[in-house]
Amino acid sequence: MRVVLAALVAAAMAAPAFADTNSEIVAHGMIVSIAGNDIDLSFTPDGKFSGLEGQLTGTWKIDGEKLCTTSNLAPEENCSVFPADKKSGDSFDITNEQGTATVKIKEAARLFGQLAEQHVIVRQGAVQGGQRGSLVQPMDE
Repeated sequence: MRVVLAALVAAAMAAPAFADTNSEIVAHGMIVSIAGNDIDLSFTPDGKFSGLEGQLTGTWKIDGEKLCTTSNLAPEENCSVFPADKKSGDSFDITNEQGTATVKIKEAARLFGQLAEQHVIVRQGAVQGGQRGSLVQPMDE
């Protein structure tokens, strides 16, 4: 079953991606939904990706309009061209001879919102160890 899912993920990544969509995918990751299974794929800036709780690992590169990957489950290079102009949070379907998959580009983290929720502010100009730096402290309620 995992090999079939990995093949469908590889196929999902080998569908018709313009640069904006590719950049969003590698910056935020994507969730590929196939036959009721959600496969969370994460990409790192050093050209690696992973999914299936680390059971799927590989490399990625952007080559013009294509997002190209190799993996431990599909060692041959697969290149994808996804729909253009998709952003963080967008979903789209791709269909090939193995079926249909839904791809969702993961939501961008909202750093400011996260910091506000944690009630943290950064105060500039604090002195630590004789050097000027930043000090993070809880906000006064």
